[in-house]
Amino acid sequence: MLAKNYSEAEKAFSNGLRIEPNNEDLRRKHQTVTELIRNLTSTDATLSPSSIAKEEGTRHFKESRYLEAIDCYSRALHLNPTNEEKIAILNNRGLCYKQLQNFSDVVADCTAVLELQPTNVKALIRRGLAYESIEKYKLAIQDMRRTLEIDPSAHIASEAIARLDRILKMMV
Repeated sequence: MLAKNYSEAEKAFSNGLRIEPNNEDLRRKHQTVTELIRNLTSTDATLSPSSIAKEEGTRHFKESRYLEAIDCYSRALHLNPTNEEKIAILNNRGLCYKQLQNFSDVVADCTAVLELQPTNVKALIRRGLAYESIEKYKLAIQDMRRTLEIDPSAHIASEAIARLDRILKMMV
């Protein structure tokens, strides 16, 4: 069923490119669908639908198309991913939100990751930096201290704590 939908999309994009051969948006979408079809029909067709959507999101992210990546990651979350996949998807979507400076959604996705895996350093750091960006300095310090408890070599956390301590002292 999924391969059939992608095949239909590929045909539609091909027809569109015949009409508008210089349309870069159509060309990118055609390429994405073609790659998805190739993944579905390859010998490694063991990818789950959520993994396929996640990989599509990752391709968009690498091309700095963050809104498209967010759409793919959101779709992946609705395709019954495993907890391990869900952690990766939420972390990736949180990174997209960070790139778009949508810090409240960064906090939401990182919090969801930490509910599944409380020691996820990537989510703690990302959420701490997002808290800092929305001036929730005490929460930011808590995340950075928790990060150092888990990974004492996390220099970004110790640097953030020093910076946040200075900010809090200036506020008093």
